[in-house]
Amino acid sequence: MRKSRKYYFLISFIPLVAFFILIVFIAAYFITNEHINLEVLRAGNAVELEAQFFNQTMNDALADLFFLRNEAAHLIGNSGTTLSKNTMVNLANLFYSFSSYKERYHQIRFIDPAGKEGVRIKNTDNQSKLVPMNFLQDKSGRYYFQKTIPLQNNAVYYSPLDLSVENNQVEIPFVPVVRLGTTIFNKQGRLMGVLILNVNESNFIHQLKVLSRHNKGDLLLMTEEGHILLGLNPNNEWGNSISARANKTVKNIYPQLWTKLQDGNASKIITIRGIYLIHPITAPQGQVNHSDLKLRLIWFLPWKELLFPTMAYSIYALFLLFFLSFIIAWFWSLFKSAQIKHEKQLNYLAKTDSLTHLPNRHELMRVGELEVERAKRHNASFCVLMLDIDHFKEINDDYGHLVGDKFLIEAAKACQMVIRKIDFLARFGGDEIVILLPHTPLSAGRKLAERLRHDIE
Repeated sequence: MRKSRKYYFLISFIPLVAFFILIVFIAAYFITNEHINLEVLRAGNAVELEAQFFNQTMNDALADLFFLRNEAAHLIGNSGTTLSKNTMVNLANLFYSFSSYKERYHQIRFIDPAGKEGVRIKNTDNQSKLVPMNFLQDKSGRYYFQKTIPLQNNAVYYSPLDLSVENNQVEIPFVPVVRLGTTIFNKQGRLMGVLILNVNESNFIHQLKVLSRHNKGDLLLMTEEGHILLGLNPNNEWGNSISARANKTVKNIYPQLWTKLQDGNASKIITIRGIYLIHPITAPQGQVNHSDLKLRLIWFLPWKELLFPTMAYSIYALFLLFFLSFIIAWFWSLFKSAQIKHEKQLNYLAKTDSLTHLPNRHELMRVGELEVERAKRHNASFCVLMLDIDHFKEINDDYGHLVGDKFLIEAAKACQMVIRKIDFLARFGGDEIVILLPHTPLSAGRKLAERLRHDIE
């Protein structure tokens, strides 16, 4: 019975587990796919919003640059090659008032055609200050001056996003800036100098960091050359401004990503590590003659963060369903074992005499037909013995039915002790017992009958 129960347990448990694994796998596939698409959509929207915020900042800065340039050109008017002290004071007042009102500009500068600063307003901790004359510097060697001075009227130069530098040293704490430059002419069309706006992008960088902390994945802000401006490791950032970090590039740190980025302008890259969502950031189109502002804002979604929630739920579901399968299979095996046992009991009762535990008359007739047919087919001898107990009624009357029953039982045992394994012993009814003797000649049947008569007597 134990083996039968184990069998029914396994044939129910294994298909149940396989079915539940299939269901969980299919459900996990669709749920995971939906989760990934949702996270990709969410991250893509966030990246696009940040890019729009940055572009809006640049558009506002462009409008402010044109405003200051026009106002400065008006103050310069018909000035000659050298601006008067009064004109320089007016320019300083203009820049100072503007800087106090528009605090996002780290510096506003007027630089003469030779590269010497004439006016510089610096905004630190939301306070605008006019830099004294003796602290003004020669900027003729700085890249943003060299790229702005050749521009014609109404042209604008956008610098890369890098760190503010003073006296050839990066300012501490770091101040990320984008420099907008344009030329200023007097009314006669003579070049009088350049106007440089340093747009403080600290707020933009801060927003990206907050966004990265509160959402799945990590943000990476990089230049077109591969320098990291914002990443997982702060020690790898601003390699375009800090010479000691010049080799901390995407090419060296994330070679697979760098290779993928060279293939084209893909907005989504899928690797074995995860999904990269890429949004380019460039200077606004229009009056820009030259721009080095070429950034890529990348949101990295690692597979472990995309797959873990649904995989964890799937494992929990599998564990619960495994346990449920075990319970179902266990009870099913108990039920089937009880059912089989009950069926065997019914079958036994249908074929067996309840007193002597010999096959009954019905079973005798069934087996007898088979044996007769077998004897005919093989032309074999066949004997049937019928035993009838003498005076059985008197035994019941004189000693009671319990003694009579015991006598029948002992008579059946006496027959079982002398017959062969191939013989068939059954109770025909009442005090009559029948024995089927296959492959037995009549003489052997007579000897067995005489022996049984003697033993029972």
